[in-house]
Amino acid sequence: MEKTTEFFSANHKRLLDLATWAKYLAWVALVVGILGMGTSALQSWNLFQTSMAWNTTLQPTNNFMQVLRTNPSFALSLLIGMARVLFGGVFYFVVLRGISLGLNMIVETHINYRDKNSQGGAQ
Repeated sequence: MEKTTEFFSANHKRLLDLATWAKYLAWVALVVGILGMGTSALQSWNLFQTSMAWNTTLQPTNNFMQVLRTNPSFALSLLIGMARVLFGGVFYFVVLRGISLGLNMIVETHINYRDKNSQGGAQ
């Protein structure tokens, strides 16, 4: 009966599975961050429209570009809100990609040391 050894052990496969999940979830986090930017902009616009409806001195308008020109504080708060949501998505993207690459490096390093030790090592 021949003794066959697998290249990847069960622990290696488990770590590689986690690395793959982290890699794909990183892209999901980035897409959610980008879509969240649009949602944040719509939410700010709706909040602005609601506040204008309650204010009797201002004339309500549906022209987005006119509002941005006449109300720079709204434009600034809109940009800050969108950037905050986007940076959250980018942060999770970078963290999950780092986890994925780190787990892959751990498996590769362990396999290299295992091969080095099985060959007798450098002396």
